[in-house]
This record gives sequence, C-alpha cells and structure tokens, in this order.
Amino acid sequence: MKINLNFAFVNLKGEAIPKGEGKEDSTQLNLKAVCVSSLLGSYQDERIEGQEKLSRYRLAVKIFNAGDETDLIVEEIALIKKLIAKMFSVLVTGQAWEYLEK
Repeated sequence: MKINLNFAFVNLKGEAIPKGEGKEDSTQLNLKAVCVSSLLGSYQDERIEGQEKLSRYRLAVKIFNAGDETDLIVEEIALIKKLIAKMFSVLVTGQAWEYLEK
C-alpha cells in the first residue's frame, strides 16, 4: 500500500504541530517523522529480542530514506500503528490511525 509520508499533523484548530519544541526545529510534524521516531523508540512495557529490533531498525531506515511516498505491507502498518499509540499523544495517534486506515 502506498503511503504519503508528508501527511502533516495539526491541532484541533487546524494549525500545524511543530516537529520540535524550540525554534531550532519548527517544521511541521509529518508522518515520516512520527513513524521513524516510533520505530526507533524504546518502550518500558516491551522486552524485544535482537531480531525484532533489527526489523524495526530496517523499517525505520526504509521510511527515513523514502521520498514523499513508500510502499508498506499490512503487517508493517499494524506495527507502526501500535508503536505510534505507545509513543505519541491522542491527537497525533488519532490522526495517524485515521490516515493509515483509509
């Protein structure tokens, strides 16, 4: 399935959510950044083995190096959705899930 990685996140007023906290990175948060961050994250409720870590790393690299779009299979999308929900707020998770489910 083709996924547009430039999908941009907004607050409830429709204003851009910045990628960073300060002025050094005020670009708009997009799906590529959210996917890569969630795949590379560490979660206290998980104890994953090296092979799973390698799989997540490879998927993060694939997404990071992709242009505006990338092809993802259903299992990759399911993993990304699960990890986004662990790492990000309801606002970002809700938008990401709605976009990825369409």
